[in-house]
Amino acid sequence: MRTRAVLPGPAHLPRRARFVRISTAALLSLGAILAVLVFVSIPRLRSLAQQENEADAHATLELFRGALTVLAAERPARAPPLSLEELARPAPISRSLSDGEFLADGLVLRRHGYLFRLVEVPGAQGPGILAWPWEHGTTGKAAFLFTPDGRIFRHPNTPASWNGPTPSLEPAPIDGGWFLAF
Repeated sequence: MRTRAVLPGPAHLPRRARFVRISTAALLSLGAILAVLVFVSIPRLRSLAQQENEADAHATLELFRGALTVLAAERPARAPPLSLEELARPAPISRSLSDGEFLADGLVLRRHGYLFRLVEVPGAQGPGILAWPWEHGTTGKAAFLFTPDGRIFRHPNTPASWNGPTPSLEPAPIDGGWFLAF
């Protein structure tokens, strides 16, 4: 009489029984769950990235606040306009802006999805700084304006007036949709 030894583990099972079978319905359910996660998560992540870029734009304007005030006070009234690159030369600012890129011969700064440039603010004495999204709806939506009196205004920029390498409009008067930023 012959006896068979039982091997430990699944080796004694037939080859087919070793693999877990997943039904078609289970695979479709798993695929549907993954699709919902992707379609819900991607817009949320894009929205978070836009909010972060807008907060960085505000913080960048804050960096320029002191430098613009000091440099504008030291320059003669009829001196040629400042460039942002000139404004960013002092060490504390230049270190903070090391991840930015100057464009248009130093007149425009591209940083964290936003563009910055010096502008004349209607009704104000001295230059301001306008910040707008590199790609409206993708890198940000709002536009920001730093005024010579040290205030930062925000504009919802819903018609995408300020968008891309060259914005279509100069800053509107402060009462034209701008409100004091956070």
